[in-house]
Amino acid sequence: MVEKRFKGIMRSLVPGILFLGIAILSTVAFMATTGVDNLYRKGEIVQSSNLSNGNKALVVTAIIPEPLTTIEGYNSNLYLVEYDNTDGTFGYIGLESDAKDPVLEKLIAKGDELVEKPERIEVELVTSSSQENGIEGYESFIQETFAGTDLEGRVSRTYYASLREVSSTRWMSYALIAVTGLIGIACLVGGVLTVRQNKRNYEALYLAYPDLHGNLDNIIREATYHDERLGLLVYKTHLISYKVKFYAIDLTQVTSLYHHIISTKAYGLITTSRHSQLMVTLVNQKKVQKVFFKNIGKSTDDELQPLFALIEQTYPNISLGYDQK
Repeated sequence: MVEKRFKGIMRSLVPGILFLGIAILSTVAFMATTGVDNLYRKGEIVQSSNLSNGNKALVVTAIIPEPLTTIEGYNSNLYLVEYDNTDGTFGYIGLESDAKDPVLEKLIAKGDELVEKPERIEVELVTSSSQENGIEGYESFIQETFAGTDLEGRVSRTYYASLREVSSTRWMSYALIAVTGLIGIACLVGGVLTVRQNKRNYEALYLAYPDLHGNLDNIIREATYHDERLGLLVYKTHLISYKVKFYAIDLTQVTSLYHHIISTKAYGLITTSRHSQLMVTLVNQKKVQKVFFKNIGKSTDDELQPLFALIEQTYPNISLGYDQK
């Protein structure tokens, strides 16, 4: 047997790197495909002659600061904005936004300055008749509101621009990226903790048996029990697991022990994986210690019986099996 302090780290390292990689790539992709400057550069600009759903750059040249109406169900308001079609003409469209959205506040604060210095903002164009997120009654509202005015027929009735949708999508993306990154970090931290735990277990074993330092082959030669398939052995008074991670448990300090199987099922029907662990309770410790070992399928529990028989004979004070009390 060779000392392997990094045993089990790949179970944490691989998913950790994977999740962090996804988080980083998602961040790069998000930054490259969103934002008003990127949209404007790619020609994704709101133009009266070519309105379509999706995130667009809206070049605002004027805004009426008082909301036209409050949108029930969204906790937002509808404002009227004038925008530059980038061809010397101008269009008008409803802008849905939370009253305290910083982008809206900036537009209102600029006021008449927008005529000389238009403000580019990112919006999501939404079809007013959309069953998913369209504003109910938007078309009739616009038609009735501007009937008989200079803007009759000039304000888009089939589309409106939404700051709320942009903000909601942005924060949802931030949250998903953050969660993915945190999962990756947690996995990497778990890998570090695995190495530290392995190190502590090796050191505890060497403290109990100084002659094993640098000569672990004696463990297998002198083991009173050894199952290579499970990766379990008993050396003198210690139960050792070495295939998943490295554990060294002093059986003289154990009060109870039982086998626990964690099964993962697809759609609740097909078992896709099984993981085995010995649940060990030590003297003067309420917290159960988990000792992972190799699961070999349905026969794992039967394979463990010689170990349990040895422990029952040698350590009669150890309670074997799960006690529901």
